[in-house]
Order: sequence, then structure tokens, then C-alpha cells
Amino acid sequence: MKKDTKLLKKNLNLKYSNRRDKYGLTILKGSRVVRIIKKDNELFFKMYKQKIFKKMIDNEFILPFKIYESTKLDYIFVIQNKIPIIVNPSEWSPTMFIDAAKLILRVERFLKDYNITFDDAHPWNILFKDGKPFVSDLGAFNFKNTSLHWDIKFKNKLWPCVTLYKSFFHNPIILMLSGKAAFVRQNFHNWYPFSNSDTFLVLLKNPQLWFLYIGNFLKEILIEKINSFLNKINLNVSNLYYLNFKKFLTEIEKKFLKNIDRKEFISDENYINNFIVKFINKLNHGNLIIFESEIVKKKEFKNKISQRILFLSDNDEFIDKLYKEYRGIYDLAVVDIRTPATSSGPNNLWISSMFNRFKCTNGIFYFDLEKIIIVKCLTITELLDFVKLLVKEKKLLIFKKIKKLKYFNDRDFGQTSDTLIIENINLKFTNSKIIKKSEDILIIEIY
Repeated sequence: MKKDTKLLKKNLNLKYSNRRDKYGLTILKGSRVVRIIKKDNELFFKMYKQKIFKKMIDNEFILPFKIYESTKLDYIFVIQNKIPIIVNPSEWSPTMFIDAAKLILRVERFLKDYNITFDDAHPWNILFKDGKPFVSDLGAFNFKNTSLHWDIKFKNKLWPCVTLYKSFFHNPIILMLSGKAAFVRQNFHNWYPFSNSDTFLVLLKNPQLWFLYIGNFLKEILIEKINSFLNKINLNVSNLYYLNFKKFLTEIEKKFLKNIDRKEFISDENYINNFIVKFINKLNHGNLIIFESEIVKKKEFKNKISQRILFLSDNDEFIDKLYKEYRGIYDLAVVDIRTPATSSGPNNLWISSMFNRFKCTNGIFYFDLEKIIIVKCLTITELLDFVKLLVKEKKLLIFKKIKKLKYFNDRDFGQTSDTLIIENINLKFTNSKIIKKSEDILIIEIY
């Protein structure tokens, strides 16, 4: 442990406190995350002194940290580097959810040998860095058979937090793969768990997933019964219990995610792609945000940007496909312009809004006006506000126009006219340039 008097000053910003954390506070301080842990926290110091945390770092369960202490204080500071772009659970793709769930299983299986459980195993304690999930909350663990974070009577001796796991991982994954991703995301905005009964009813319309779900449920009960019998002779089958869940995740991943694909957002006409490439080639610094555009997804584009590229889309399949092909290269999130909320649950004030978390230097935005204006009922002003809040400097806006009907070929669809779009851009931004203007497309660069 080290001493650092600078960190002991009373100028730390305490507004990011965690109301559930009974041990201390979590604070953002510049590029670091500072966690205050009381010195009477028996579990934390057991995990630290017995090098359990070190083994978890080596296994890529948690991110590295340093400890600073002072003999004058009754608490210590645990310091970690802040993850540059934080993607919340309601912004994960289905495969990201599956990878996070597998991490929970691996961590719980590892901790059981130390009589410790991952009792606060919910999605908001998982963060993605370089395409990999990590447990972010070092206070999310507890001794087995003790007072746990959640006000639930854990009767399952094999895995105390299984109810929590199923409510926030197992059932949501099943619902997302049954076509209920929007429902899952909405619930996650409000921090609602997903009960077994609700999941069971939804899956009645999807026989393949229903049989997998019921099969896993029956095996789970069977393993519990076997364990109750074996406990009498001091044996248990906890490994088999975790493996059952892992096998279930692998099976649904293999059957329901292997063919995920989608049609291109943008026409393959070379002139559109050429304009995007030219825009990227002109960028000499900063990171890049790409909204709804599937063209720019090649690894060589990474070399043009000094920092990271963040892809945003409201389409699960698109983000899932990029995650599987380019994890660790791009940052990815499923977002909808209509709901740019914190998506972090009530009173979790330390997680900022999407605009603060995703703010980038440069941006490429593809707006399908029929989808956004007609279907989603958004306005041009809302689109431009979205762009302005997310990107600080250069922006390339690509508007796919609504096709005109033959008997109305002399008029535009209300606010989608070129004139209105350009006038709104001139009101919002100081410098802009029309790059391409045709019957089908309008491309404007803002700098």
C-alpha cells in the first residue's frame, strides 16, 4: 500500500456517491475512479491480502487498481483508471449481454473456493473495455451465508445470487433473442428485474427458445435436489450448477446469434463512400463517432484516427455484428435518439447522460429521413441538437431523402426539404458546406 497526501485533501467531488454501497463512496476524479473503503471492511482486506484480487486481475475478471492509505484516516483510497467510454446495459447488444453473463458465471465459480459470492451481480456492475467485460464494483462481493446487498432471502446454497442473475441476465437475454429487445431496454432504463413468470409467458410464442428455457429450468431444479442429498455426505455439485447455465448460454448463442445480419443502411453507390473516406482522411486528431452508418467499418480506418471510433445505432443486429467482428477495435452501443437518458437506474447519479459519456471530437451521421421523421416522429431540430451535443468539431451529415410519389413530384414532405434542412443547419452551426445534393441524398459537412 502507498501513501499519497494529495489524495487525502478534502477537495474530492462527493456528489457521485452510491446509495447502495454500505462500505464507502465512489468518486470520479479526473481520469481516475476513486473508491473509499473503510478499514474495518473484513472481506475487502481478506481478498487483498490473500491475493484473491490479484488472481481476479490475472484472470481478467476485474481491472487493475492501486491502494493509497493514511494512518490518520479510518478508510483507504482504491484508485482505478476511468474507462474512456462507458456503455450502459440498456446500450449493450445481445452478444455483449451473453459475454457479461458468462463473466458472472466465471467469477462466481472462482470465488466459491474462498467461501465468497458475487452477491451484487447485476449488469450495472459490469463495464466493457476493449471489447471485454469486467466487474467494475470491488464492493460487490460478500461472504456466503451473510447479510447480502439485496433484500432477498437466498435459499439456494449452490449459488446465493442465482435469483439476481436470472432476473438481470438470464431472462433478459432470452427476451432479447425472442424479439423483445426494445421491451428489455425500456425496463433497464427503469432498473426493473425480469421475473421467470413474465419470461415464460413471452416465450410461449417462440417454441424453440421456450423448450431451451424449460430444459435449463428443469436441470437447475434437478441439480439443486441432487446437491441437497450430497450435502449430507459433505459433497456438492456447485460446478455442475454453473456449467448448466454456461451450457445454456453457449447453446442459445450458437443457435440464435450465428446468422445475425442486416441490409446495408447506405446505398453502395461509390460517391457516398468516397465522401466518407475523404472526410476521414482530413481528420488529423481526436476520436470519431459514427451514427447509423455501416460503410465505415474497416480496420484500416482506425489508423486515420488518433483515438477510438464509437459506433452508435438503434439496431441490435448491426451493433451485434460489429461487436463480434471488431471487438476491441471499436466502441459500440445500441442507442435511440428518442431516449438519450442515463439508462442507469434511479438515483445512480455517478453515471452521466449519453451525451457526456459519448461526446467525441468528430462525427459521421447517417439519417434516413423516412425512418426518423415519418416513423419516429422526430424533427430536424432534434436531429441537429443530437449532433451538436455529441460532436465538438467536424461533422459529416448524410440525409437519405424520402422518395417522392409520382403524383406529388413537385413537393417535399414538410420539414424534409433541402431548404429547411440547410436553413436549420445555418441556425445551429457557424460554418457548413454542401458536399452533395441530389434527388436521393443530401450530404453536408460542418466544421
